[in-house]
Amino acid sequence: MQVVFRSHQGLVRPTNQDRAVARIIAGYHLVAVSDGAGGEKAGERASSLSIDMLSTFRPETDDIDAHLGEIIERSHEAVLHESAEEEDKRGMCATYSIAAVRGSEAHWAHVGDSRIYLFRSELLMRVTEDHTLPGALLSTGVITNEQAR
Repeated sequence: MQVVFRSHQGLVRPTNQDRAVARIIAGYHLVAVSDGAGGEKAGERASSLSIDMLSTFRPETDDIDAHLGEIIERSHEAVLHESAEEEDKRGMCATYSIAAVRGSEAHWAHVGDSRIYLFRSELLMRVTEDHTLPGALLSTGVITNEQAR
């Protein structure tokens, strides 16, 4: 498995709020990405908190899918707690996507619009849906791909 990260703050924002990590734990290749949402204040801190939460991954769990969801929930709780405690971080938030791959099995969980793709046999397939208003309208067929853009 090859993992490559590339990030750019873009042309509008003064800081880069992207964070990413790749680790191997008990045969699982763990890959995660988090991005401060919409340029809100302290997005870089929110995304760092999310990535740090990957250290709570426990491969011995019976349900990896549920466990990844729990990691995202704990990340959300940590972001909310710090946001409530520190005035300069009020409203901070981030997207969060995690994948755990071992052999031919892949598990993932995500929140927001940082997408997860599967690349296999020269095909790139998006496996997650964006948690945005356009994403919801697209998934229900209310708008087209072109309109979502």
